[in-house]
Amino acid sequence: MLILIVLRYILNMHLNDPKCASCGKTTPPLKDWYCSSCKGLYLLNNRYMLINQLGKGASGSTSLFKDLKRDQDLLPPFTQHQSISESYVAIKEIPWRWGTVNDKESVFSRELSTLSELNNPHIPDLIDHFFVTHGRFQNLCLVQTYFKGQSLKELNRRLSRQDVWNLAESILDILCYLHELSPPVIHRDIKPENIIALDEGGFALVDFGSVRDAAHNGEASLTWGGTFGYMAPETFLGLALPQSDLYALGALVLWMLTRKDPASLINSTSKASWKSQLILNEQEKFFLELLLHPDHNSRWNSARDARSHLRNILHTPILPISLQPIKNQQLELESTLRKVIQEELLTKHFSAHKTSPPIPTEQEPLPPTQIENNTTLEWLPKQRRGWWSARPPTPEKLKKPTHPATVLLLMATSMTLVAAMLQVLWLNII
Repeated sequence: MLILIVLRYILNMHLNDPKCASCGKTTPPLKDWYCSSCKGLYLLNNRYMLINQLGKGASGSTSLFKDLKRDQDLLPPFTQHQSISESYVAIKEIPWRWGTVNDKESVFSRELSTLSELNNPHIPDLIDHFFVTHGRFQNLCLVQTYFKGQSLKELNRRLSRQDVWNLAESILDILCYLHELSPPVIHRDIKPENIIALDEGGFALVDFGSVRDAAHNGEASLTWGGTFGYMAPETFLGLALPQSDLYALGALVLWMLTRKDPASLINSTSKASWKSQLILNEQEKFFLELLLHPDHNSRWNSARDARSHLRNILHTPILPISLQPIKNQQLELESTLRKVIQEELLTKHFSAHKTSPPIPTEQEPLPPTQIENNTTLEWLPKQRRGWWSARPPTPEKLKKPTHPATVLLLMATSMTLVAAMLQVLWLNII
């Protein structure tokens, strides 16, 4: 009896193994889905032929397959979305190490049902799902539509600041759709690898292998969702909330602006230290602060609220980062320039005569009798201070040319005033 049980287990162990597209055998495959007999490619579920691997993470691997059945049925093999080819599919393989197929069906049935009901042009559709056996291990495979393009991680160019905010708005559009379903659907793994820049333009959010609905927190799920650095603090407690996706979006924005791992910008107390790494205006800082707040109750109430604020940022002219009154800036500049020129003149004068300047002291105004007949009271200052307060100039002194430093000071002051006026006009026009 024991021998029969063992034989039955061995037979069932390989019953669901994928068949080789070349030799048709169902021997256990080698690494990357290659036949252990002829090294040919396997037909997964007798229908999907491996093309190449797209990515691999803690929650499983995603590969590009050709759907031979659809390839025969579809002419041409494109749907209404030009960037999606129905003859090619992306299959997410999720490892399962415990229990039987029936156990997995009962655990995943709710989330598989949730995935099958999603209908949005910027997220993949669930086409099929099945379980495959690799030796003594059985994995869940999610067959989804394939978006042709590059992930943000693969892009060779750095997005401009405006592109970053436009992309954030596009992702918030998708999150509005997901979070406003009943019950809300939470992606749980927003990161650069899962944002696809489509060849035909636009973006898509992929890899819904970690998705779950918010009505069943704390229950069994497809995977431990999330990537360190993009995971909100509450996810480590097993909670999946709409605000968790908003936190991941904030971490994604940080990555796009700095190209640094968000984990390196957040300290052990979960308080973001990113402000010193970025130059943002007050509205942008406020937007990111509410996305990345460690307490989910202090973040944006919803993706719709966050999107509304972001749209205000996109449609508001960008002001200087630290704006001071233009008049004060003008006065500070003039005062600094005047001090520099005066110090330079003093240094040159007294270094030539090898003397030191006397200490400035207050002097009484000169009596009217000392004023020369050919001068007027206009030349006499109301209060004369310091050694540089000379007597009123004589006509001979008035004929001498103005000192070059004085000309420089006047020119600099005039140019500064003109620049300030142009800046005021420009802000008024905007």
